[in-house]
Amino acid sequence: MSWLDYLFMGLGVALILYALLRVWLAYRANRLRRLVALSSMLYRGEGCGGISVVCTGAIDMAQLENLVAPDNMGYEVVLLMDGESYGRYMQRIVRRYALFEVAVPRWSELPVEGVRRVWRSRFDALRRITLIDRVETTPVEELDCATALCSMEYVMPLSSHLYLDRGAADILLSLVAEYEHSAECIVCGIDEPVRLYRRACVVRCGGFAGVASEQIRRCYVPVDVVSHIAPARRHVCRIAMLTLLGVGALLVVAVGALSLRSFVTMAVAVCGVVAARIYISISRMSATPDEGYAHRVGRGEPKS
Repeated sequence: MSWLDYLFMGLGVALILYALLRVWLAYRANRLRRLVALSSMLYRGEGCGGISVVCTGAIDMAQLENLVAPDNMGYEVVLLMDGESYGRYMQRIVRRYALFEVAVPRWSELPVEGVRRVWRSRFDALRRITLIDRVETTPVEELDCATALCSMEYVMPLSSHLYLDRGAADILLSLVAEYEHSAECIVCGIDEPVRLYRRACVVRCGGFAGVASEQIRRCYVPVDVVSHIAPARRHVCRIAMLTLLGVGALLVVAVGALSLRSFVTMAVAVCGVVAARIYISISRMSATPDEGYAHRVGRGEPKS
């Protein structure tokens, strides 16, 4: 056999191991979801009161409705935007959730320079929302400023394209309770990783830039708690893309006139990766039965 045969056989073995690892992680995630569902009666209705979900920059109204849904009751949602670019959209949020303006703090544990105005939720029984109008700077500085105005023990930065799954509050609450004394950063997720930072750790490191550079106690939990706006379509696209790439790899092996062992190894690897992706997609879609929530809410893109 030539060196190309050994190369493709090694690549095939690596892909098979990768597929097995992904299936094992998905199995662990489903098992954790079942355990949380069985014990949810212990804290149902309390939500995840120890977490501040932080979103910087403009997010669409569908994501905001998802964050403040009754299923996620107990979160503190902190939104930071630049009023000069999204002033009308911020006023729309103020009216929609009946926010009232509060005084800008003169001092905090993290820098709050550039903050113009701050609003908070009027109806604490519904949702505690904090809306911050701040000059647009770097993402790290914006996260530090939003964290400075958070009031919960843990901070979870959330990108503008991610949505909380049904039951995410119960899962995150169980993670915080389990790793409260052993981790300063909880990393969870398989397809869409998110991080929960202990606020005291962020303050101790001087902000998120220090958190990224310093060694802090981390733990990883393979369970997804967020998804995109159209997860079903995303899963189908990923499966189709993997299938096309696999067929292309098999054609390369066939055209290159490599050995039968190389072709069989690559064929098994391609089938394994595609099967693992199908298993993970089915698990994700069955674990979050209401993933189409954002579609029903409707996408209201922010405008200045």
